Amino acid sequence: MNKLAGKWQSFTAAAPPFTDISFRLSHKMVIFVLYFIKPAVMTTLEQIESFLAPKKLAVVGASRNPKKFGRVVYEDLKGKGFTVWAVNPNAEKLDADPCYPDIASLPPEVDRVFIVTPPEKTAGNVKQALDKGIRNIWIQQRSDTLEALEMLKDKDVNLIHDKCIFMFAAPVKGAHNFHRFITRLFGRYPK
Repeated sequence: MNKLAGKWQSFTAAAPPFTDISFRLSHKMVIFVLYFIKPAVMTTLEQIESFLAPKKLAVVGASRNPKKFGRVVYEDLKGKGFTVWAVNPNAEKLDADPCYPDIASLPPEVDRVFIVTPPEKTAGNVKQALDKGIRNIWIQQRSDTLEALEMLKDKDVNLIHDKCIFMFAAPVKGAHNFHRFITRLFGRYPK
């Protein structure tokens, strides 16, 4: 059982019972509340711009399924002129592009990774990136874990997490442009 679940169980066990109301929070609601009450992450706009400036990165978690987020990011960045390497242990190619089974297999010129994997795989991917000497790591929202972030603590790494790459990889269009506006409005946009 993870630490957060353990804290939640001990909190609910110690809380006074509700008499008239059946009170239950879903997992998604807890994540939603934690997202909005936690302090803003200290990622700066300079860090993000530095990460994106070379327009070259590996998408770790690029999916074979064109509807999955990892594939959408991969295709979007390619469409914006980025040189993108796909990492997926279950694919040899994405369309005509080669796909690498892991970060260790990437060409030596890859110095940036964008991680968009299920959370249980994120720490392993962070370890691979560090072992390969990659010092620019972006962990997409919902892929980050405490374990992965702890691994990066006190490391000389340009770490970006808790941010959506679609709000920063220019040109920003449509719903992502609106999301960026709202984020600025509520003071959560990096400065």
